[in-house]
Amino acid sequence: MVFLLRVVQGSEDAASVLVRLARSDLIYSDWMGTLSLAEWQNWNRPRVDIGIIPNNRPQSLRRLLRSLENACYFDGTLDPRIHMEDSVDTITKQMAGNLH
Repeated sequence: MVFLLRVVQGSEDAASVLVRLARSDLIYSDWMGTLSLAEWQNWNRPRVDIGIIPNNRPQSLRRLLRSLENACYFDGTLDPRIHMEDSVDTITKQMAGNLH
């Protein structure tokens, strides 16, 4: 599904932005009405960097990784990084090793 959106901000700024969304992503797009002109011009280039410190909680890490995997990024990229101390448990180390 493709939209041509004309964004007007104030009385002078106006721009046309081509928006490509999969029909299945429409239910996740209600937040787009709050974007500024600059955000609209770059809306389709999201990059999410997230740092994770698991601290011997493999169940919590598993839940977080599953949630991140199931999230909608509108063709953006996700770059999770897990920061661990040497004393972290074996299960957490294995999950971190399987991440990339």
